[in-house]
Amino acid sequence: MCPGPDSSRELDQLIERAYIILLSSCSADPVQWRKLYSDASVVRCLMDLISPQALDEESAMSCVSRLDHALIIAGAPGQGMQSLIQDLILRTQAAYLPRKSKYSPKPAICTTRSPSAHIPVLSTSSGTIPRLVNPPSLSVFRHELLNKPFILTGFASDWPAMNEHPWHSADYLRSVAGRGRVIPVEVGKDYRTDDWTQRMMSWDDFLDVLEKDPTHSQTILYMAQHNLLSQFHALREDILIPDYVFTSPEAPATYPFYRPPNNEEGLALNAWLGPPGTASPAHTVCPILLLDLKNPFSAWRPGSIFQLVQ
Repeated sequence: MCPGPDSSRELDQLIERAYIILLSSCSADPVQWRKLYSDASVVRCLMDLISPQALDEESAMSCVSRLDHALIIAGAPGQGMQSLIQDLILRTQAAYLPRKSKYSPKPAICTTRSPSAHIPVLSTSSGTIPRLVNPPSLSVFRHELLNKPFILTGFASDWPAMNEHPWHSADYLRSVAGRGRVIPVEVGKDYRTDDWTQRMMSWDDFLDVLEKDPTHSQTILYMAQHNLLSQFHALREDILIPDYVFTSPEAPATYPFYRPPNNEEGLALNAWLGPPGTASPAHTVCPILLLDLKNPFSAWRPGSIFQLVQ
């Protein structure tokens, strides 16, 4: 296929057709259409990059956005496809979308955990949820705490996400992603309301909204249950996975058909990010780990097995 307006238009039509079929498909895993969506998106981006005409900023932003859509919507199935897409994004950003970061790395700070009194976590809770100063052993966790909510105070205090790579810094989050990236967001305070919807949004624009006073906005934007650490790989290095999540508990009686995610670690690492007042209804699938990293943007309503807080 020779680069040109007609071939670009044909690829755009293929991407659109695959997207419509993915939306309407009743198949449990329409992998062929996911592959078509991802492959066509990559070829479309490559055509822009090898075009004899210089790629302008707007086209480069569209290229990065198109590749992010392939990661988010289709999952980029196929051996090496996700790595190829990530590499294309980085190369496009380096060549056409440079940005001088406002973020300056900070040295790691060793902190100590301080005792905390037992206080209720949920306003609807029928009892007090314990806050533990010292992490329990794996044996104690399995036999005494596995099916009960509890909080480990200060557990994440020495993570890079709390120190030299602070997730509460919008400048750091921008520097990790680079320009042109997009994410899925929920529009509305609660997905159970009639006016709730979803859309794709620029990562930079999303952070800009969250930095502003949310009381001045009629619309709440909320990124929920998104695999952000897979999309922005540097964030994965900022957290340390607690050993508790590898204890392989049995499926709960209320969900006997539960199976761990089908990946090498058997983990689903998702991120939630939203303004104060955002509601995240209680989750009960086993096991769930909630992290509160003192992000000024986020508000949690935990209802799961345990929570780590700073």
